Amino acid sequence: MHVTLAQPATRKPTFLWQGVLIVLPVAALVVVGLSFLQQDRRLALSEASERAELLAETLATRIWGQLVDTNNASAPGSVWVKVDDHAELLFPPEFSPTPPPSPLELSQLNAEQLELWARAEESRRQLASAGGEALSPAVLNDLVAACREFLGSEPPARFAALVSYQLGLLLAKQGEPTAAMEIFKTLSSSDAVAESGLPLGPLAQFQRLLLLSEDAQGSPPMDLALEQQAEKLRSFYSETLRRVTLPARMQIHLEEVCSRLVNQPTALTPYLLGVLAQEPRFKSATNAARAWQETWARHERLRQTYTSMAEPLKHRLPVKVTRSLLLPGSAHPAGITNREVAAFWFEEPKGLQRPAGVEAGRLAIVIPAAGGGNWVNCLGGEAGALVREAIGQARAVPEYMGIGVEIARRRIKHPAHDLYIWREIDYMTRSGGQSRKETTAEEATRILAIAGVPGVGLETFRVNVYLTNPSQLFNRQAARSFWIACLIACSAGAAFVGLLAGYRAFHRQLRLSELKSNFVSSVSHELRAPIASIRLMAESLDRGAVVEPTKQREYFGFIVRECRRLSDLIANVLDFSRIDQGRKRYEFEETDVRALVEQTMKVMLPAASERGVRLVCTHPKPAEGVTLDCVLMDGRAIQQALINLIDNAIKHSPPGETVTIGWERSRSATSRTAASPLPSFDPFNSSNLFNLWVEDHGPGIPQEEHERIFERFYRSGSELRRETQGVGIGLSIVKHIVEAHGGTVRLRSAPGQGSRFTIELPCNAS
Repeated sequence: MHVTLAQPATRKPTFLWQGVLIVLPVAALVVVGLSFLQQDRRLALSEASERAELLAETLATRIWGQLVDTNNASAPGSVWVKVDDHAELLFPPEFSPTPPPSPLELSQLNAEQLELWARAEESRRQLASAGGEALSPAVLNDLVAACREFLGSEPPARFAALVSYQLGLLLAKQGEPTAAMEIFKTLSSSDAVAESGLPLGPLAQFQRLLLLSEDAQGSPPMDLALEQQAEKLRSFYSETLRRVTLPARMQIHLEEVCSRLVNQPTALTPYLLGVLAQEPRFKSATNAARAWQETWARHERLRQTYTSMAEPLKHRLPVKVTRSLLLPGSAHPAGITNREVAAFWFEEPKGLQRPAGVEAGRLAIVIPAAGGGNWVNCLGGEAGALVREAIGQARAVPEYMGIGVEIARRRIKHPAHDLYIWREIDYMTRSGGQSRKETTAEEATRILAIAGVPGVGLETFRVNVYLTNPSQLFNRQAARSFWIACLIACSAGAAFVGLLAGYRAFHRQLRLSELKSNFVSSVSHELRAPIASIRLMAESLDRGAVVEPTKQREYFGFIVRECRRLSDLIANVLDFSRIDQGRKRYEFEETDVRALVEQTMKVMLPAASERGVRLVCTHPKPAEGVTLDCVLMDGRAIQQALINLIDNAIKHSPPGETVTIGWERSRSATSRTAASPLPSFDPFNSSNLFNLWVEDHGPGIPQEEHERIFERFYRSGSELRRETQGVGIGLSIVKHIVEAHGGTVRLRSAPGQGSRFTIELPCNAS
């Protein structure tokens, strides 16, 4: 019993695993490189965030410490006001610019006092009507006596204060400044008011200052001749000491008067300060008076500011006592810890000039005071200046960071660091490459860090650090990313090229393997048929089956033809092997083309007769004196190429058709420059090309196959439906032979129109 085992099907090789091995390392490199790039970017952003957080905390501590430092409340340029828990103004003190009248109640006087009061009133009217003119001594004595008599009746305090002030003025007119100054000194501490509502205390203090200035200017100079007597000397030194100290005492008294006018303001305060600042007698103290005028002007602005914020301030008082307000390193006075801060925005006072670039509205920060009440820091453009100063005092802020300070949910505008996205623009100048900063209209929104202060909510106060130039932040990282990306791209490109080359080589190898398999099958088939025929005829002759001489000669001729066909096939295979290995050599010599063609036709005539095809030779008549038939070439190689072309023409020609072989000389279309094993020839010679052609009337070749038919092992049409014999190397051998001669093979063919193969060889006219 015979058992036939089926052979397992051979698996067709694929390029999958080779491609995976090529792509996998590059893919791993790409993934790892991209992850490292992302990690590098995150690391740069993390470092920037840490730096921004430290900067934000430093700025928050410094800015908030200055905002709530009540030690600055008395500074000349400060904008602090002080209120109680009911939002009533404590500093600067309030006053009425138009005080209400305060009439006297004469019912408080008895009859005698009423009569004396009438006389005192008369003296006051006379004094007022006199103005700057001097009164007679008699009149002054009567008036002084009337005032003193009224004061001697012990009238009520307010009446006594008014008359005492009148008496001081009369004594000053009478030439008794010392007595007048004593009266004014006493009245300086009085809180009595005149019928107009004006207080007498500041007026008395002002009059005393005027008398003191007159005493200082009218004192005689020191006379050293009085030293002759000891008594007079002691008196002199006492008087000199008094005179020397008068300007100093006047300066001190001026400060006291101005301080009282400002800190206990009345409707006369601006007028009296103006008089003191312009009075020639106070020339040495003018600067002090003007300084108090500036203080008064600041108090007036503060009072205007308070008027604007009084209403919203009432809704935020009293301030809650909940959290700690004391900041590390701040100079807060003791007693305000464990307090909460209130901050809000309010409209600016009407008529107040707002600096350019400062946003509308003012900021109020309410801080509990140590001794009771609340300090309110009122900021407008000062807030931006304060922020700019704090940023200037901090360590260098990187250019890619922008600082935003928010108080009561509103950002403080300041010119120190704008918060708009910007980029660096490079441009060329005569001195070389330059760069400039170009700010866009897009505001930065990416926050690197947020910081506040302990005990104060972020809604009340916060410092934000924004990223305003991402490209500068990631500048070094971008450079590294660029080179790594280039490396990855080059690796990926190289891998892609390698993958493509490997893929093409793999499929080329598969195709060559298939072609070689077909080639082996074709060669085997080409060898088997003639060998079988020769064997069959030889066996017939050996057995004596063919005895007729004619038949024997026919058998011998057939055997010779088949052997010649085998020789040609083997010669082609051997030539192809030499060409493929680069061992093919050519010997150039003068060759008679006519003899070469005729000999080749004789060789191919039996094959043509067998196929029923007629061979025809055609060539032009040579010109007089020109040898057409001799060309420098390797005759055997050209004959082999011609045999292959004629053999193909015979195979593809139907029986009864004609295959034409011809040659001619022609002008070259373009001058040749490529290296050639032939001697150089004249490109302008009319016969510088030798054309040898073979034409058939077969089925023709499609245009798309004109180039491919010269490839190794390629055969037109399907292997299953192909009727012509061959192994697919004949035309490739023809092309190699012709190119080795410095020529080209041209094809003119179309389906149904036959084919014409032309061998163009460079040559010289002989």
